[in-house]
Amino acid sequence: MTDILGAFEVFKVAEKIEVNGTDFYSKQAQITTNKEASKLFKRLEKAEIEHRKKFHEMHGDISPEERKLKNFSGDQSSYLEALADENVFALREIGDYSNLNLNEAIYAAIQVEQTSIDLYEAIKPVVERRHRKYVSAIAEQEYGHKKALLNLAKHLHKK
Repeated sequence: MTDILGAFEVFKVAEKIEVNGTDFYSKQAQITTNKEASKLFKRLEKAEIEHRKKFHEMHGDISPEERKLKNFSGDQSSYLEALADENVFALREIGDYSNLNLNEAIYAAIQVEQTSIDLYEAIKPVVERRHRKYVSAIAEQEYGHKKALLNLAKHLHKK
């Protein structure tokens, strides 16, 4: 990425994060033997697909002139890149998702959801006003995903 990011680049990063989440949840839904976890992973996979579509829509909604604009200072750009890298790194670090036990998968998913929330909250003030409500809504949904994962972890630990 460049030294300074614009909304165009941010939406591309957000799309990639959602694609990574979709892949992760799809794989976990397939390999887990826990029916409750599989059902949640399938639901989260579908939600990530919808988020990616929305970011793709916003990404495509940016005019050629706006694509040239840089909305973020060097410090902001570095922070956003670090959040995106942390999200991508969390999934890369666990590599082949089939090696995770259910508790590890849930913990990794919670980390990725929190990083996504942090990224979306960080970009919200600087994206165009017309896109803010969508970014806010997606951040809120990611928070709901995190809460569902925490509840699943709590439920599994009670067993």
